[in-house]
Amino acid sequence: MNKIPGQTNTFALKTETIDEDRKYLNRLKIEMTVLRLCSKLPPYRREHFIMLADKGRTEDFKFIVMELVGSSLDIIQREMPHHSFSYGTSTKVGLQTIDAISDLHEIGYIHRDVKPQNFSVGLKDKASTIYLLDFGIARKYTIKNTKAVRFVLVFSCQRRPNRISNS
Repeated sequence: MNKIPGQTNTFALKTETIDEDRKYLNRLKIEMTVLRLCSKLPPYRREHFIMLADKGRTEDFKFIVMELVGSSLDIIQREMPHHSFSYGTSTKVGLQTIDAISDLHEIGYIHRDVKPQNFSVGLKDKASTIYLLDFGIARKYTIKNTKAVRFVLVFSCQRRPNRISNS
């Protein structure tokens, strides 16, 4: 297994049943492709993506091992008083989620399942960083009838420190 610099040995495992008939999308392969491409982005553009640690397969399923993250924005919001974030927290969350989507677009992919359950906060010293997750139905955005990557609208907002608070 590969070591992730600066991380303890706490990982998440995602599995997919092997379907010889190929009736279903190969979501794990798409997820792995997107995470590998994200890892090649400049450091400031990959901060919202978890690190892929390992991959493999058994007789019955395929798996990937990824950096473990904390609770989803959906869970955090449900635990908040009145089930909502403050204005300040909403602004910080909004900026980070836009940055994450923009960085995904930078590699020519669209997520296709953007929702609070697919954003999570990091653990420990990364608790103020929001991560975009679950790329299983993401798609490469190309020009019709070609393999050329289409320009994807990239949100133009200034990068700000990743601080989430309950303010």
